[in-house]
Amino acid sequence: MYSRFYGFTTEPFQNTPDLDFLFLSTNHKEALACIEYGIRQRKGFIAITGEAGVGKTIILRSYLTKVDAQKQKTIYILNPRVSFDSVLTTILKELSAEPVAGPATQKLNQLHEVLIAEYRNDRTVVLIIDEAQNMPIETLESIRLLLNLETAKEKLIQMVLVGQPELDTLLNRYELRQVRERIALRARIAPLTKTESEDYIDHRLSLVRGEPRAVFSKQALDRIVKSANGIPRRLNILCDAVLIAGFEYRQAIISDRIAKEAIAVFIGLSQPPRRLQPRYAVGMLSVVLMVVFYLVYLSTMPGITVSGPSEDTVQRKEPPKPVLGTIGTDQLFARDRDPYSVPPAR
Repeated sequence: MYSRFYGFTTEPFQNTPDLDFLFLSTNHKEALACIEYGIRQRKGFIAITGEAGVGKTIILRSYLTKVDAQKQKTIYILNPRVSFDSVLTTILKELSAEPVAGPATQKLNQLHEVLIAEYRNDRTVVLIIDEAQNMPIETLESIRLLLNLETAKEKLIQMVLVGQPELDTLLNRYELRQVRERIALRARIAPLTKTESEDYIDHRLSLVRGEPRAVFSKQALDRIVKSANGIPRRLNILCDAVLIAGFEYRQAIISDRIAKEAIAVFIGLSQPPRRLQPRYAVGMLSVVLMVVFYLVYLSTMPGITVSGPSEDTVQRKEPPKPVLGTIGTDQLFARDRDPYSVPPAR
């Protein structure tokens, strides 16, 4: 909605892992290199952790775009709340093998044969488990059995566990010590620094602007960066909210006041203000002035008083009752027709 106003070719801060806007900080590069090296060298077990929204998913997608589908079969498990038997069934089906009926041990033996066939055809099998901190302990403990499927020199299946910091806490449990000891490579994606956050915003803006120009004032940019705490997803959400507010106020360079207001609304500290377009504001002012002038006019008329500020109604005094004998009948009827008329002088 604001792209045309700010001269963008598209909205730069959409909250999706779009590879067209890929930004690699030092930590992101290290995590990506860890995945590439570990799988290429068949290290077996890799763990990648980081806060929610820090960029783990886009790193995985970046890696998968470089994979040769003829040389590597990648199995991606998005819902880790499953049993070990379900994991084996998923792997076998992804490798075009019909799982045998029976307990998990029989499926494990079947998988061993399938993996040996893939290895002889010079194909690498990779299992990626996202949000691994949510995997049941029993399933995670049994996952290590997959690492027993190996040749004399290399692992037959490569596994990448991706999760939030709770995954590290989970792996440190006593029950999972054998899993923890088998992890060959680890990487943690830390939040962006202040400089990296500013570079991240500028990187995205540079991809949608025809010519470089300021969009956020320095104070507004500092406020956005501070509020996001180095989380790229939060940077996207806050920048988008501030741009929407700036567009509504028609600010070519968004001020700190507008950024503060938009961020406060986003984090729930205030309610969005009721903004009036200029033409509506002028109309409302005209109505108010007309009411004021009308009330002043009424207050100047005889027999009419305007109540104090505690009352909203205009009170009309009762006209004096005519006294028979002091005025003529014509005059009496005239006064009945118009109780506020003044009788002519005699």
